[in-house]
Amino acid sequence: MKTFHASPERSSSEIVNEQFKNLLADSYITELVNALPYVVTILNSNRQIVFSNQVLVQSLKVADLRELLGKRPGEALNCIHSRTIENGCGTYENCKVCGAVNTITASMKENRKVVNEARIISDKDGTEEYHDFEVSATPFKWQEERFTIFTLTDISVVKRKLMLERIFFHDIMNTAGNLKGLSELILKIDDLEKKNELISLLFKVSNELVEEIQEQRQLTAAENGELQLNPLLHNTREILESAVEQFRNNAKVSVHFVFSEDSENISILTDRSILQRIIKNMLKNAVEASSDEDTITIKSHQNGSLIRFTVRNQHVIPRHIQMQIFNRNFSTKSADRGLGTYSMKLLGERYLKGKVTFISNEESGTEFYFDLPFK
Repeated sequence: MKTFHASPERSSSEIVNEQFKNLLADSYITELVNALPYVVTILNSNRQIVFSNQVLVQSLKVADLRELLGKRPGEALNCIHSRTIENGCGTYENCKVCGAVNTITASMKENRKVVNEARIISDKDGTEEYHDFEVSATPFKWQEERFTIFTLTDISVVKRKLMLERIFFHDIMNTAGNLKGLSELILKIDDLEKKNELISLLFKVSNELVEEIQEQRQLTAAENGELQLNPLLHNTREILESAVEQFRNNAKVSVHFVFSEDSENISILTDRSILQRIIKNMLKNAVEASSDEDTITIKSHQNGSLIRFTVRNQHVIPRHIQMQIFNRNFSTKSADRGLGTYSMKLLGERYLKGKVTFISNEESGTEFYFDLPFK
């Protein structure tokens, strides 16, 4: 049996059912796990659910615990990676960076309690949902058999709030500091020409401040399902040029932006604000991955019923980062980061009904794509 990570071995349904019946017969275990307010499961030596409290049953909206027996945690939660290959949860390449399966296997191997965080993307009626959990795995021996008590506590709201606060105040303070500095300079300078230049710059920075506030509000509305679209007719070249211009005006950006020779200028009906934010995040990722004087290539072109937006840089993303790149709150930069690629997915796929993908290899460098249905 093929696996990229954890063991693919499974216990038969007969063994799983027998383990469930034996645990169910012990009223002490049933009362104990059901007294806890968070998800508690008991896993057998092959990481399969053989018992659980009612919190999991209710949260997954299943009629009976027996529907979950024999499944692994990722399969019960409908993790998008658990169904990628035949052997299920824990065996796909992306499972190498999964906090849930790594916590379980570490606990089994080291025979001790292990606590970690796990990011899980689940599929709910064709829509991807992002979750942050605190997970724990504790060895448990019962009737001469080895089990693992596996718990999940949903910390998505806490992590989301903390991340938004960090990003929001980090960006706002930077921009507000620039405004303060420009204002002080304007008051000190007597030269009218220089003063007018600074006033023009002050206007641009003020617009940036307003945009940052609007972007955070837009992302919050998107996550809450409250974002309203405003589709109008726009030209792809003008949208790309506008996004690139914001980076060209930034003195800290020292890369070169080039439009591909086969880039097309196409009229599309779309929400400009959302599309431009997606493009800006694609550009931002490319800028941060690049070195001084590198070239970033941009283009848009029609491909059948789709418009493809492409942003390419010359560097390769390490494989372990590629496997987590669209996870909410994942960042290689700092605690103040981690929503850029996630917001591209959320806004581009849930609201504009497009598809965000990327490739990264030695031949091509890294190319991010946004395929938008053509109207």
